[in-house]
Amino acid sequence: MRILHTEWSDGWGGQERRVVSEIAGMRSRGHEVWLAKRPAASIAAEAERRGIPALRLPFRSAFEPATVYRLRDFIRRERIDVVNTHSGKDSWAGGMAARLAGVKLVRTRHLDLPLRRSPAEERFRYLYTTERGTAVRGTDPRRIPRIVVKDRDERWLAQRLWIYSRPWAARAYDALRA
Repeated sequence: MRILHTEWSDGWGGQERRVVSEIAGMRSRGHEVWLAKRPAASIAAEAERRGIPALRLPFRSAFEPATVYRLRDFIRRERIDVVNTHSGKDSWAGGMAARLAGVKLVRTRHLDLPLRRSPAEERFRYLYTTERGTAVRGTDPRRIPRIVVKDRDERWLAQRLWIYSRPWAARAYDALRA
């Protein structure tokens, strides 16, 4: 699988350590994985030390067209299968780029806090899925395929990504869970 992780944060703490650890784990299992990050991000040094290919992007705001289009172009050029976003601003940019490129999106939240939504964000509330046709106006939010990852290992996530990347398997799995 070809996976692009995005990280907006410039810091070096638990979240950034986890992102690098996940990427290293996925690479050790044979996946091709990249990291898109801000130019001055502290995560760059550790990514470089581990040989993780990194893409430098401004991520100046959640809706910066230059970042969104550069991400979209990278996703298409490298034939990325899944975009995994980790912070607020990169989740918006990465979500839009994934949608424009027609690939799957995984939004990993590293905080156990409720999401805050402004009225301006309401029309974008379903960026957590890139399945065409599942997140249209009037769709019951409980019926939108999402993967909630908390305290789960890589095998569990790989199984869910396999299921949700195949519409027939996702329908069967959801039917069993209902």
